Amino acid sequence: MNLEEAISQMIELGEKNPLKGAQRLEKEQGHEWIVQQLDSYAEDLIAELFRQRLGSRRRSAEIAIRPGDPMTSAIMKTQNFWVPGYGYKTAKDVTIEDLELRVQMYWRYIAGMKARADWCLEVVVLMKAEGAETLGKLKADLPVLPTREDDAVDPGDIRELGAG
Repeated sequence: MNLEEAISQMIELGEKNPLKGAQRLEKEQGHEWIVQQLDSYAEDLIAELFRQRLGSRRRSAEIAIRPGDPMTSAIMKTQNFWVPGYGYKTAKDVTIEDLELRVQMYWRYIAGMKARADWCLEVVVLMKAEGAETLGKLKADLPVLPTREDDAVDPGDIRELGAG
């Protein structure tokens, strides 16, 4: 049995607490087995830790622009903006192209949220039609959550919107 199989088995047996599950797994299988299993995941684990730290840094370092807050030149010289595909840029160095990338990023977020809202609405309609009070009582198959990859915006479209 490998690590993934062991975790799946514990979940099937009702374990819902990741920390307790990890502790139980180490107790049952032994520390050496855990180390041996984790070795095959080392690169993925390190990459995931990198992603988490970068995301945390991005959220804490990025400038927070709130409605009504003035944007002073001092703020512009010191604060950071996250630019997709690039990383951090000082706000004063952000270009039109950088902002267009941010527009695309936010529109993708909106498209994803809209897809999930539409899915929830479809499920509500199904549940009401069946009189199902919970998802567990719904007899119909759940609709597939659509992908919204096609909702990405072409930077040329953004320029056209601004030119009007």
